[in-house]
Amino acid sequence: MERYPGYPIALWGNASCFHKEKALSFDSCCATGHLRLYDTLFAECRHPWRCGPRSCRAAEFKPCCRDNHPLRTVRSHRCLQGCENKKWQEFLRVFRLTRGCVHCMGRVDMVEMARTMIGYQQCAAGKAVAAFNVVVALAVSTVAAFPLQSYALEAASLLLQQISSCKLSSSDWWHFSGITDVQMQYVLAQMEPVPFLQSSFVRFSTEKFDRNSSIIDVGAGGFGDTLYFLAQEMRVLAVDARPFLPQPWMKRVPRGRLELLPRAVTAEGGGQMVPVFLDLHGQGLMSSLNASLVPGAQHQLERVMVRSISCSEIVESWRHPVLYMKVDVEGHDLDCVSSLAKVSRPRFFSIELPTAEEVAELVDALGRLGYTRFKIVRQRLYNLRLVKGQRYAASGPFGHQAVDFLLGPGQQGWRSATEITMEVLWMATWERRRFLEWFDLHATGESGERPS
Repeated sequence: MERYPGYPIALWGNASCFHKEKALSFDSCCATGHLRLYDTLFAECRHPWRCGPRSCRAAEFKPCCRDNHPLRTVRSHRCLQGCENKKWQEFLRVFRLTRGCVHCMGRVDMVEMARTMIGYQQCAAGKAVAAFNVVVALAVSTVAAFPLQSYALEAASLLLQQISSCKLSSSDWWHFSGITDVQMQYVLAQMEPVPFLQSSFVRFSTEKFDRNSSIIDVGAGGFGDTLYFLAQEMRVLAVDARPFLPQPWMKRVPRGRLELLPRAVTAEGGGQMVPVFLDLHGQGLMSSLNASLVPGAQHQLERVMVRSISCSEIVESWRHPVLYMKVDVEGHDLDCVSSLAKVSRPRFFSIELPTAEEVAELVDALGRLGYTRFKIVRQRLYNLRLVKGQRYAASGPFGHQAVDFLLGPGQQGWRSATEITMEVLWMATWERRRFLEWFDLHATGESGERPS
């Protein structure tokens, strides 16, 4: 791969097409819409109209990027000093291109590069990224695991120390490394024996919510999201068609903070008994009213009868204002959204992103509820093989901390319905097919302008 000098570089999109097996050039990736990339020193991309960032398309490419680079005002920050060193440039360039993806993080050459860079005295922000790379490699790579066993705690400590001392914003981290400080801490907290809950590592976000608000986790599965919400001191209603089994950690949850509701979500609800098919293989967490949608369907599935409920009935019966509602009900997501027309909408909402052909219908349904801004959020990073035995599948941070796969975190990460174009969906589909990535669609009705 040809090296492109200059610091810093901001990357929108996915550069996985640089993968050795694909052997596509930078220009090929750029021309086909996989990348949106620019540099403070010069325009690297030869196709600025196709690949230039949104704010640069209306102006001449080079001066626009020089004047409007997101890190322009903070590149003299002490934690970024030394990051222009050639060794750091090489490491950070590769890390940005991987965007924290599991299949890239497990590479031995990437792990060795990260371990080497941690020893360098310069580039404090880069040390945090390198330490994150080492910690993730320990979780996902059997090749790298053995030599890293004694190094994991030190790397985790270094990661948190550098994030805390650097005091860069999530947006700064995003443009510097391709992922945010909140994402890195989230993944680290998943590595606890009980993810998130009473974490000894992570001090969660500075974004504060009203403690009288609550979360509704529809499709709670292995409680990965529920545990994250509880760690944020939120009140949680966990809904799932699978029978709930008592968990030892539930005894540590303050009284009144967690309520379990074993129900199958249907369009009509009403409490009728309906058959649900459970996965007995693989994750062992999946269930659906449609047997063909359950992973492991080629094997024998368990069939159980469960009382039904609609999403509107869930919200109506819950006696607390809803800050965020996460929905993951295989095959009935649109039914869930449609039923919410009868109730007050949660401030934030997320649902699994369907195929490109079905997205327009889902976005229209959310629009009728008053949701006007959206994020398309990668999921693979939040579902690493972190826990031996039971697997705590999770969806990642929500609200403004959710990270759009092209636009990043915060207010600037939200896009209008008209910005969910076929080009954007094609990029998501490209990742799905080649790297087994999947996405959630986050929504809010809050107004806000994305900075240019």
